Amino acid sequence: MRRALFVMIALGTASAALAQGTQADYDRALNLRKKYESLIGSVPEAPRWIARTHKAYYRRTVKGGHDFILVDADAKTKAPAFDHAKIASALGSATGKTYTALELPLGCRTRPAPRPGYCSGLSARADNVRGSGSSIGPPTDRPVAGCR
Repeated sequence: MRRALFVMIALGTASAALAQGTQADYDRALNLRKKYESLIGSVPEAPRWIARTHKAYYRRTVKGGHDFILVDADAKTKAPAFDHAKIASALGSATGKTYTALELPLGCRTRPAPRPGYCSGLSARADNVRGSGSSIGPPTDRPVAGCR
């Protein structure tokens, strides 16, 4: 009995040790996204609403990196959120590093968790132009029916 228990523990430990990846395996896995995301063009991330406006921005994957797009729901426009080349140049001057317009060290921040009883994200608006009550608007900090 004791010998069988010893053999099972030894085999379990050995198999766990063999299953552990090497540093090269982890480095290769971390670089997979960068390797393949350039093959797919114009993949947007989730939009983020700008507080108390009808504007949102999102980051999208494009060939060579990422760019940021600003959407104005009132004007029904979509354009670059800022001058990516100017930001890359300014960041390069400030840090001494080299950045390109599509490889800025910027990410999208996520919002903190909402307070209990309040919704984050899109909210239904009853004050839309046509009065149907079915439009979608920017985030709200007011209690919304159905949120828990």
